[in-house]
Amino acid sequence: MKKILFLICSVLLLLSGNAFADPGKVESGMSVSNVTSAQGNDEQTIVIHEPPANWNALNASDEELAYYFYPPRPTDPSQLKDWKKVVSGKWEKPKFEKGKTSKFQAGISNSTNVTYYNWSGVISKQTAGRATAFWSSPSVSADSTHRPAFFSSWIGLGGSASSGEPLFQAGIAAIIDASGSVAYSPFYEVVNTNVNSDPMYLSSTQLSFSPGDTVYADISYTPGASNGHFDMYMSHGSTIFSFSVTNIHYSSAVTSAEWIAEKPTLKGQSIDSVNLAKFSQVTFSRAAMASSPSGTANLITASPSSTQYVYMKNSSGTALASPTAIGTNGDFNVVWAHY
Repeated sequence: MKKILFLICSVLLLLSGNAFADPGKVESGMSVSNVTSAQGNDEQTIVIHEPPANWNALNASDEELAYYFYPPRPTDPSQLKDWKKVVSGKWEKPKFEKGKTSKFQAGISNSTNVTYYNWSGVISKQTAGRATAFWSSPSVSADSTHRPAFFSSWIGLGGSASSGEPLFQAGIAAIIDASGSVAYSPFYEVVNTNVNSDPMYLSSTQLSFSPGDTVYADISYTPGASNGHFDMYMSHGSTIFSFSVTNIHYSSAVTSAEWIAEKPTLKGQSIDSVNLAKFSQVTFSRAAMASSPSGTANLITASPSSTQYVYMKNSSGTALASPTAIGTNGDFNVVWAHY
């Protein structure tokens, strides 16, 4: 056990370069964690509303679901079946570990297919207030010449560089150290073209990921000039996390949603200096989005001109990862090709 914990701490330090601490405090069933950002003297704030011990999401009102940052109850029978599954686990109070700001993606274009150095997946280029998906947590590996290596899979909102909008991400990071040992950690990150906050990792000791595990996430952004908030809900097995990141200064709705496999790269690092871990196929399923934060999420499709397939290549043009076509249920895969 000590060895496992040492590994987790070591690889997170390798990614972040920082020591970590839990910044939370509890106040009458609600904890508020102040997280220092790069927004001048402002701070983004993590707000956690802890449900009572006997609270049951299945019987909760819409107002209660919103208060505890749970996904809204759908009316569609097939969506309702999925919803009942993902809200039936045990809620746990999240603990956070700070990392370092990652390199911002070089904008989102309007072409059907786009190529980036560190993303592969699908972007839906339209007004987006909410995004959801199930996806598999892939196995990762790297030979001795490509370690350490990194990989993350996530869903996101925003990120258009042309409008200076923030990018909100929620997903799973995987890190392979020099010896080949692997550690996984769920995370969220708020990134902006001009202003960045550090990514926050949910404590690795709270969740145990194995290759093939299914993750569900539901994220939303409510705009505000000084009090915008990004809500995140994640379900893995029988464990649930939910919280809100507030005090975000962006007053407009964002203009895209994303489902991405990424080669995480820190600001200041060369793209080609970071190794993409070899990963088994990542399957995003029932990927959906809504134009408003509490709206009904509709499955993404391949037909709209707003749908973009994203291909990952290095600076030499070598293909690193690519998406498959979107299926009838909002399903697609991201396939690894090269370190």
